[in-house]
Order: sequence, then structure tokens, then C-alpha cells
Amino acid sequence: MWDREFFDGKTHVTQPERDAFAAFAGTGFTEVSRTFIPGENTYTYWDYQQLRFPKNQGMRIDFAYCSPALTSAVSEVVIDRNERKGKGASDHVPVILTINES
Repeated sequence: MWDREFFDGKTHVTQPERDAFAAFAGTGFTEVSRTFIPGENTYTYWDYQQLRFPKNQGMRIDFAYCSPALTSAVSEVVIDRNERKGKGASDHVPVILTINES
């Protein structure tokens, strides 16, 4: 997220939410988008208020958790920021996976 202190104590950053989210990793599922798109500024959500999208002040709240079998079949992951730019667009953008058939 663009500013952890701004969101402190608000939705998505409370300790119970973070603990619950981290529990997915303990189930054997893998969050594949981080593998293909590492680093900063991989946001999938920008609030409409205060022009957060043009300022790139967003959050990463859309993920792609996959089973071990599906993880090995993923060949590409894209966060489609262009979907946020259109008229009447959502405040979220899609996380798109390319999955190879075996």
C-alpha cells in the first residue's frame, strides 16, 4: 500500500485480517501473482476519493491463491491497470492468470 500509516487500524491492515490472510499460506496454497509481479506498486485498488488512482496511491487487495497443481501450470500473471482508466470503471482491477493445459 502507498502509506501504511494512513491505513493503520482501518480495513485490510488490522492484525486479525493480516493473520487470517497469512493463514492461506499455511494451507499449501501459493499466492502466484507475487511470483510473477514482485516488488512495489503492484496495486489492484485505488479509492475514488482524493484522486488516488492518478497519484498511484493504492492498495494490493486482489490476489491469486492457487493449489500446488495449479501453481505449476501458471505461466503468466498480469495486473490490468488499464481497466481502471475507463469511464465507469471499478475501483479494482483484474488480476489475470495464464494457465497452461497439460
